[in-house]
Amino acid sequence: MIKINLSPVRADVKTEASLSGLILTVDGEAFDLSLIEDGATIQHSVIQNCTRTGGDYELTITLAHGHTAPEETRFPVAQDAADGWVLDYVFEIEQEVSE
Repeated sequence: MIKINLSPVRADVKTEASLSGLILTVDGEAFDLSLIEDGATIQHSVIQNCTRTGGDYELTITLAHGHTAPEETRFPVAQDAADGWVLDYVFEIEQEVSE
């Protein structure tokens, strides 16, 4: 199991993340989680506090959101990721344009 904690931050570009096997791709940068030794914790600017315990991983990635993002984006819950997982969230709420 891979538990992904999300750390929200205001930004102008949406975070993109996906998982293929044990390859986690975040904003176009791929990370092979299988290279982390059992029992190890690594620090990285993209994948923060990544810990491996047997076949289980827990890590944190930044969740960029727009200034009108909904509460569930600004205060996200952790996600359990498996092969094929894709980060899906509302970046910001579209504003109606008044004429």
